[in-house]
Amino acid sequence: MPRSQNAKMPTPLNPPTEWRERLATVTLILGDCREVLKQIPEGAVDLVLTDPPYGMNYQSQRVAVEKRFAPCLNDAELPDVIKLLNDISAELYFCLCPDGHFYCFAPTQNWPEFNEVLGDDFDLKNTLVYLKGRGTGDLHGGSYTPGWEALLFYTKKDLGGAWSPPRKLNGHPCDVLKARRPAERIHPMQKALDVCEQLIENSTQPGEIVLDPFAGSGTTGAAARLCDSGPRKAILIEKDPDCYAAALARLRCHGPVVTEMPQ
Repeated sequence: MPRSQNAKMPTPLNPPTEWRERLATVTLILGDCREVLKQIPEGAVDLVLTDPPYGMNYQSQRVAVEKRFAPCLNDAELPDVIKLLNDISAELYFCLCPDGHFYCFAPTQNWPEFNEVLGDDFDLKNTLVYLKGRGTGDLHGGSYTPGWEALLFYTKKDLGGAWSPPRKLNGHPCDVLKARRPAERIHPMQKALDVCEQLIENSTQPGEIVLDPFAGSGTTGAAARLCDSGPRKAILIEKDPDCYAAALARLRCHGPVVTEMPQ
């Protein structure tokens, strides 16, 4: 149930115009998204673009052992990830503007389980294909190395309250996205900057707000700032202190970063 329909939740700012204007170009918050999302007013963001944990206990198998990435935080068990998505689905619905879009990367094996949870609040419009170009994972030759991932494209369901028919995509994008592998990886599951830029361009206008509750390497924030048609604002949340520090350093190479939400 969206926050606005829950009497136990605080009354949001409505409309959040002043809050949106006070928001910095890039805001990166260290914390648990289950708590931080509650600081965002109703309908304040135009797009959710995120890559949550997959529940696959991924472990980097880079040749140089000292350069292997540590396992991703909260990624050990699929049931834990499903519970996490269930905990935040209504909050994401609440934060997203009435006609906004929502993209969620998902594992090839388990995207139906992701959709079973998110489908309570959102309508699945497409299952896009994200082509990584080469496989990843800790497979030891036991199965094929996955070279693609699912990308779930949602709009808000009409659950009453603030809702509008979803906005149209900008242009006529294809449902297959071919990625250029990141030149320098600072996170084991880092997504391609060009793909995230394309998604943001497809679903928003310059100056609008993108939210990523699982910021990882900060790619969503970098993409929002570098869009060809003009920068978007970005709210990023990351729980892992090491990932947060790496993302902060990366994003500061392109401009200032604020580390607190506007009041």
